[in-house]
Amino acid sequence: MYGDRPWRMRTAGAALATGLALGFQDALEPRDPPPVVTPERREKPLRDRIVLYFHPQVPEATLVLIRSV
Repeated sequence: MYGDRPWRMRTAGAALATGLALGFQDALEPRDPPPVVTPERREKPLRDRIVLYFHPQVPEATLVLIRSV
């Protein structure tokens, strides 16, 4: 009658520990910032639909402009 109870307790404890670990990982792990999307205002429209401004020294400063049709 009580022979399978320790197995259930171990399983429940493992599930609880796994849930806590995944929750802490979600809360504490830094994530990539979301991309910034803003409308562009220009006096003279661009000819190209996609424009890439690449900064070789600082790749994080790379800018892509996508113009809607």
